[in-house]
Amino acid sequence: MFFGIDTSSFMPHGHCILWKPELLFPIVASEILIFIAYTSIPVAIYIFQQNRPDLNSDSKKLLILFFLFIQLCGITHLISAYNYWNSAYVLAMFVKVATAIVSVVTAFMLFKLLPRLIKLPSPTEHLKLIEELKILNSQLEEKIQERTALIMEQKNLLETLVEGCTGSILKYEPIIDDGKIVDFHSSIVFGKAASEAGVDGEEQIVGESVLNLFPDVVENGHFDSAIRAFNNNEQVIEDPVYSKALNKYFRVINFKKPEISFLLVYFTDVTQRELLKLDAINNSKLIILGELAGGIAHEINSPLQIISGSAEMLENSIDPEDKIGRKCLHNIDTTVARISDIIKNLKRLSRKESGKVGNVNICEVLKKSVQLYEQRIKLNDIHLIEAYENSSPNTVNTIELNVFQIVNNLLSNAIHALQENDGDRTLTISIEANGNGIDLIFTNNGPLIDHNIQERIFEPLFTTKDVGEGTGLGLSLSKRLAEEIQSELYFVQSDDSVSFVLKVKNIDENPAGR
Repeated sequence: MFFGIDTSSFMPHGHCILWKPELLFPIVASEILIFIAYTSIPVAIYIFQQNRPDLNSDSKKLLILFFLFIQLCGITHLISAYNYWNSAYVLAMFVKVATAIVSVVTAFMLFKLLPRLIKLPSPTEHLKLIEELKILNSQLEEKIQERTALIMEQKNLLETLVEGCTGSILKYEPIIDDGKIVDFHSSIVFGKAASEAGVDGEEQIVGESVLNLFPDVVENGHFDSAIRAFNNNEQVIEDPVYSKALNKYFRVINFKKPEISFLLVYFTDVTQRELLKLDAINNSKLIILGELAGGIAHEINSPLQIISGSAEMLENSIDPEDKIGRKCLHNIDTTVARISDIIKNLKRLSRKESGKVGNVNICEVLKKSVQLYEQRIKLNDIHLIEAYENSSPNTVNTIELNVFQIVNNLLSNAIHALQENDGDRTLTISIEANGNGIDLIFTNNGPLIDHNIQERIFEPLFTTKDVGEGTGLGLSLSKRLAEEIQSELYFVQSDDSVSFVLKVKNIDENPAGR
């Protein structure tokens, strides 16, 4: 009996194939494998559901129905295999009915959720959404960077205010003529503005005209920045501003609020910082030059030795009467020596260490420098006049490295100026004795220096060359190198030429601070 039904008279469904094992065995094995496979699928669904806590209740219900549906399908296959030898058809009926009910409910739930499933993005839409998210993320990063930059600017402002409170804060009151600001009255708000401005006392600043107090404020742009800050009620930062009159660099903040009728100017002396930056730039250039010179020396010395050795062998093998051969060998030896000298001069130019005071042959320094620029001089069709071969005196007690670097900068500057000439290009190098040393004079007939920029020619970072052609460091560094050896560097010009003069003076010991 099974559920009230007598099953004793039931005949096994598979009795017709019991006599054919080759048919029965594969069928039964397949039924069992199907049951095992169907049973493993609910296990996978269970693991998936346990690892997805984000699923909503509808999704979980659908997974449970799939779980039951697939498991019941597997049991029906197992019962089918069992009934080949038995007659549990009532049990099979109940399993079939349960499977049918679960199947219908599962199908109903699936169709109910179908509109939501259709709305799920396709892979293409998903990728598009990812790209949109990337764009939004990029825009967000830009805003963050802008905000960070603003915060850093405010931080710098705060640092400057803190530094400036112990240094210099000025108050600018505008002087207006015909509706325009033509000057400012200055007064000290706080700090050591008087000493930094190079005047004897604070009374010289109070009520003073800014244009009179600082004659170069128009030239270095500070006056225009102050006017812009005042008219626009904004903050204008200048970093750095170079004052030629004071020979100092300043970080300047011009600050104006709408509710006040004056301008606050915070300025901090950053001269040491800027000099360190210039030194770093110059040193980096010299390091690169040193690496280049070292590489050239390494790559060229071996071939030069081969050439020199081969020339020596040829010298021993050719006829002493062979004048042409002897002349060629002489040219080879001279050229090898010249290349070696050029390499040595490049390495000398790249040295960063401080030189020692000694007796320097100025003529030899000039010859070594000219060797480095000889090719550029020829390529630019420049007529070089070396009016120093037999000059006397030609020695001075100084630091050779400083003189060597200054001479190289002046040569480079002269060649660049002469490149602008369409006609005759002449560069004259001469030596004259002075009371305590020797004057080196570099005269070229290139374009004259405009009167409006003559006072800025030695100013750091000032250049008249096109972008990418000059850094504005050559002449300013040369002037500093000259001051280090207690010498002078200046220029004079006539109606048709420009002359840079290096007045090298004898020194008895290293300059102070070296």
